[in-house]
Amino acid sequence: MNEVFIFVFILLVTKIVNETSLRLKIPSVVGIIIIGIILGPVLNIIKLDNTIEFFSQISILFLMFMAGLETDLEGIKKQGKTSLIVATSGVLAPFLLSFIFLFLNYDFKTSYIIGLILTATSVSITVITLLELGKLNTRSGITILGAAVIDDILGILFMTISFIFLFHSGNFIIVILKLLVLFLFIYLLNTVLLKKFFTYVSSFKTPQMVLSLAIILMLFLSFFSEQMGVAGITGAYIAGISISRTKFSKRILDDSHIIIDTIFISFFFFVVGLKTSLSLKDFNLLFTILLTIISIFSKVIGCGLPSYFNGLTWEESLKVGVGMIPRGEVGLVIAIIALSRGYIDQIIYNGFVVMILLTTILTPIWLNYLYKR
Repeated sequence: MNEVFIFVFILLVTKIVNETSLRLKIPSVVGIIIIGIILGPVLNIIKLDNTIEFFSQISILFLMFMAGLETDLEGIKKQGKTSLIVATSGVLAPFLLSFIFLFLNYDFKTSYIIGLILTATSVSITVITLLELGKLNTRSGITILGAAVIDDILGILFMTISFIFLFHSGNFIIVILKLLVLFLFIYLLNTVLLKKFFTYVSSFKTPQMVLSLAIILMLFLSFFSEQMGVAGITGAYIAGISISRTKFSKRILDDSHIIIDTIFISFFFFVVGLKTSLSLKDFNLLFTILLTIISIFSKVIGCGLPSYFNGLTWEESLKVGVGMIPRGEVGLVIAIIALSRGYIDQIIYNGFVVMILLTTILTPIWLNYLYKR
């Protein structure tokens, strides 16, 4: 197939699936991953090539950039210690439980990466469900929102530190020096450069010059982060957070949503399905079942108990725990990076795709039951 036609075909199919999913009131991400599996490993209509792989990497950067733009630092401060404690516990619980896999003959590095991928919550499915139920502004809903934002930040920070210090093979002193250069640049960007750059280009006559600068900055910071030994997605996320603190943030976020929602999100989740292998030799049922159980149990207990000990009722605490179950964007990003770098194999990656599909389907059903009970 011609590359342009493949690109158009993927966009068309994902948009049809997206609309169908919304009409059936099921998470669109589930439908898009499934259609990626069907058109890829099942029917073998579309094969993963360098072009699709490259565009998938760009999609990841835009996805993390939008996550940074939507990170409300002031909101996190206002949520107080409850959300922070819930988020921290919700990160530590799945990470520590992942070392159960050591008893199944998985090595330390693999168990560590499994825990890393399990840490981040995808709250988008929960938010949509709470909005439909009219429960977003309840105590449990507010706690879920605050904890999920902190959860993602902790997950990305955890991933960055791990990739640098645990899996880096270079000279340790060079790594530290590169990190210092990166932190210095980010400091200058936030204190001196960013405001001046955006104020200057906002007077240009060229349409969407502010958005163009934001995207250029995001891509450059991703590249620069990679050169300094940090994952590119961390640079994209930092770029989003930095821009979210400027007066141009809402304008850039609104314009970015149009681009990212139209192209990049659908493409990313489609490639997640495309990379899934359906070969029985690439699937371990025991691993997948255990992974799914840990992913559910660790968030229900890890987030539910701290909620209860910080003033919520048992019922509210259970809602918080269930609301934090879904794994999605950040987990998938880490999983794909880990697979491409050889930190995990195809069997583990496939287990994560199945687990993410199951938790994404389970959470809305369980929350509906809890809130309507």
